[in-house]
Amino acid sequence: GARTEEFFEELDPRGIGASLGQVHRGILRGGEAVAVKVRYPGIERALDAELRLAGWLPSAGPVRRWGFDLGTYHRLLRRELGREIDYLAEGERQERFRLALAGDVIVVPRIHPELCRRDLLVQSWEGGETIAEAATWSLAERLRLGQAALRLLTRSIFVSGELHADPHPGNYRFRGGTRPQLVLYDF
Repeated sequence: GARTEEFFEELDPRGIGASLGQVHRGILRGGEAVAVKVRYPGIERALDAELRLAGWLPSAGPVRRWGFDLGTYHRLLRRELGREIDYLAEGERQERFRLALAGDVIVVPRIHPELCRRDLLVQSWEGGETIAEAATWSLAERLRLGQAALRLLTRSIFVSGELHADPHPGNYRFRGGTRPQLVLYDF
């Protein structure tokens, strides 16, 4: 409910589209660059309407023959989509993941919980190159990035017990050089 000027020196009005919201680059009053993820207005109503439509999926034919439990499927889908639009919960998951896995190779943005709300997530701005740009790097740099990705997978399973479950190119950035880093977004 506060004015953005109370917390931000700058907030870019142009956003980068995300699945259920938009991400804006900002500068906090103290000078730190941040990513500000804002949930689209009305997205909860839109998701609710979509889920009601999903309730119309046929419960006959192969679904019945395979013994697929659509009721449980619908409840699970509703629960998980509810988690997806709750940015406070996302921030908590991200911070747990960051504390468990972040280090010299894996970079997870730091959350600013004092600025977060259910429909707003503020985190450190962690830049890097896209996967297309990283694909042009030297073989040695690309091999180090491959090792970083493998380290992410094994540490996710064996250290945190959680996986980054939205592995599309927009959720990764790469930093090259002699000590390459893998930057993760969207938890």
